Amino acid sequence: MTQVPGPSAGSTLTPSFIPTTGCPDQGSRGTPRISRTGGAEGARRCCGASELGCSVMLAGCSVVGWRRLVASAMTFPWATTLSTTAAVFSAIAAGAALRTSGRANRTAETVAAIERDRWHVDLTPDLGIMFEPQGDSYALLKVELRGPAGLDRLDQVVVTVRDEGGVDHEGHAGLGGSIPVEELRSVVWSQYRFRPSVDGADRLGRGVAPFALERGEWRPFAMECTLKPHWFTDLESWQRRFKGKPLRLTLECRRQGHKPWIVSHELSVPDPGSVT
Repeated sequence: MTQVPGPSAGSTLTPSFIPTTGCPDQGSRGTPRISRTGGAEGARRCCGASELGCSVMLAGCSVVGWRRLVASAMTFPWATTLSTTAAVFSAIAAGAALRTSGRANRTAETVAAIERDRWHVDLTPDLGIMFEPQGDSYALLKVELRGPAGLDRLDQVVVTVRDEGGVDHEGHAGLGGSIPVEELRSVVWSQYRFRPSVDGADRLGRGVAPFALERGEWRPFAMECTLKPHWFTDLESWQRRFKGKPLRLTLECRRQGHKPWIVSHELSVPDPGSVT
C-alpha cells in the first residue's frame, strides 16, 4: 500500500474553498482541499489564483453584457419613439392653448357686452315732456330731446298712452254677462288720449305714428279727454275714475346701431273738466 506522506514539520493544513478553475490545488466541484504547499505562502498563492480566475470570469461577463446592451440600444427605434412622444406633448400643449384661448375669448365677449350695456344706459334719451291744457277738453303734449351729450338725434320715437295702473281691466271679461274682452281692449283707460287721425294718431287715440327728433327740438301732439265706454252711465263717473291720477306715457326711442330705449313717464295733469 502506498503511503501518503504527511505534512512536513513546520507546515500547516489550510482549508480553502475555491472555484472549479483557476487553482491547481482545487477539488473537482470546488470542494474544500488541504493545501500542502506549506504554511501561509502556499495559501496566499492558492487564494491569489482563485481571485484572479474570478476576476477574469466577471470581466468576461461584463464585456458580453455591455456588447449586448450596445447592440440593443442600436436596434431600438429611437426616432419613432421620440416622434411619438413629441406628438403627444404637442397635442397636450395645443389643447391647453385652445382651452386658454377659449376662456380668454369668452372673457373678452363678456367684458364687451358689459361695456355695451353700460354705454347703452349712459345714452338713455333725456326727454322733456310738457302738458299744456287747451280749454276744458283739449290739451297739447310736447316732446323734446334734451340729451345726453353723446346722443344728437333719434331716428324714431313712438309715444303711447298707457292704461291706469293697478287695475286688471280684463280680469272678469266674459263671466256672468260682463263686457267682452275685445271691447275692454278698445278702451283707453286714461283721462286723456291723442286726437284720432291728428298728428298720425291711430283711431283709438292710444298712440301716434313714429317720428324723428333732433336734440334741442320738440314735437307737439294734440290730445283730448277720453270718451266714456257705453256701459258707464254718465261722463262724470268716468272722469271721476281718473281724478288725481297721473297721465302715463311710454316712449320707445330708436337710433341706428343701438338697441331701443323704453322710457316711461308719468305727468301730473289737471282733472278733465276742471280747466276753464
